[in-house]
Amino acid sequence: FIVLNNIRYDVIEKDIYKLGNYAVTQYNKDYQLDGFLKSFPVLIVVFLLQIIINYFLPLKSLTNLVVGLFLGYKLHSLPALLVLFFASALSYGTTKIVTSFIKPTRKNLSYFKLYIWIVQLSVFVWVSFHERTISHTIYSTRSSLEKIFGSTTISAHSFYSITVSYNFFLLKQISFGIDYYSALAKDEDILQYTALKYFCYMFYAPLYIAGPIISFSSFSTQMYVKKRKNPLNKHHVNLLLEFLVVLGCLLVLHRYFKVQALLNFLRYYLENFTIEQLLVISYTTLLFMYFKFKLIWSFFQFASSLDGVKTIDNMPYNIHSSLTLGGFWRCWHQSFNVWLSTYLYIPLGGNRKRQFLNVAIVFLFVAFWHDINPRLFYWGLFLILFFAPELLLNRFIQKNFGVPFDYKIHLKKAMKLSLLPSTTEKMMSPPSLEPSKLWLIRVLYAGAANLLLATANLIGFQLSSKTMEFWELIMSSKKGIFDITILYLTLSSVGFVVMSYYHYKVALKQKKLLHE
Repeated sequence: FIVLNNIRYDVIEKDIYKLGNYAVTQYNKDYQLDGFLKSFPVLIVVFLLQIIINYFLPLKSLTNLVVGLFLGYKLHSLPALLVLFFASALSYGTTKIVTSFIKPTRKNLSYFKLYIWIVQLSVFVWVSFHERTISHTIYSTRSSLEKIFGSTTISAHSFYSITVSYNFFLLKQISFGIDYYSALAKDEDILQYTALKYFCYMFYAPLYIAGPIISFSSFSTQMYVKKRKNPLNKHHVNLLLEFLVVLGCLLVLHRYFKVQALLNFLRYYLENFTIEQLLVISYTTLLFMYFKFKLIWSFFQFASSLDGVKTIDNMPYNIHSSLTLGGFWRCWHQSFNVWLSTYLYIPLGGNRKRQFLNVAIVFLFVAFWHDINPRLFYWGLFLILFFAPELLLNRFIQKNFGVPFDYKIHLKKAMKLSLLPSTTEKMMSPPSLEPSKLWLIRVLYAGAANLLLATANLIGFQLSSKTMEFWELIMSSKKGIFDITILYLTLSSVGFVVMSYYHYKVALKQKKLLHE
């Protein structure tokens, strides 16, 4: 933060301020964060209204749909809302029609999954390529309506654009279709798969904008089957405190250090920065992204939890606790990770067959799901290439040491084994739960994994085409090589501390279990 403050003074106050306060405001703009904070009062009012109505009235389906449509109307506009509603209705209708022609059996389930993926991806690609036409049509229609009725939306903000909303609608439509056909094939109860409950799922207000993502079967079970509990408990207090702490950290980074302005200035004036400044900004940008998404997802998770719908925490751990690439993606947008595993990775074969190909397909889908453009394609491609050595290393360690490469998974399995008397003494042995060679391999890889992630994120979300220039600037001098080595050793040291902390927690829990 000392280095970052010096960068802020050198760049912001000496260079950007020369262009005027307006330039500073434009440089420091983050559309996702600004859109969320601007609509924050409306979101609170809408969510409180829904929670109160659902708690006292039995008509959950109708109230959820009305509140969800009202929120969509305020965030987008009436024309945009109608487009989303029509797309959802079309998907529901085609799913119902196809299931009546394809006999619902376990054997035909894989064919239906293939069908729904082809149809939904085709529509998604069409929407992505015709984004400008759709947006222009909606904007023209909305402008005509506003001349008659006045402004009805919060803003025409990109955070609430129809294409961003449709990205989440795509996931929900696939979830509903596969869950519905699976229920038919397994002769399960299908009373929950009605049109009204489907539209409630699509437009459910607390999870409408950015998730966390939840499957239709899980949503309908929690909303319509399980009994409602006390709306306030310790879990909600923890979520609220977490939200406030993250908000404070984010405002410090955004308002005082002006991280987004530094990043935007970096894109155009890369040569103005020293190597230390480049490394600090790239790290701080990742930290800023973590806090931003943690803030948005925590708020929506808190709102849905108050309404009785529990979701997966999208950021269960901070970015420093991930020691492998796989571990990082398991705790970054975790609900999306679970969705991908359920509806894409496992149906493709998972870890059982063609693992590398399955991982490649998943990352390419994630890249195109964010946006269909070359820089995100390269982002997905680099992640696939970076993931290949980890998969090989994981197989080597499984074969030679008989334990998972990911330390968190290893500790979970160790906890289960520690309950058996024959293995208790072995699991409690210090200084680690494995041979010292494997401990060292994990520590050294932790630093490399973080550097690989930083490189991939620079390509996809930050410097784009200037990423190679960024690394050439660093690696072209002895000073740059020395700095990157120090950074690698620092990240590896952090990995050592994190692993030691995990081991300490497990040892305490094992001691408690033995005492009991």
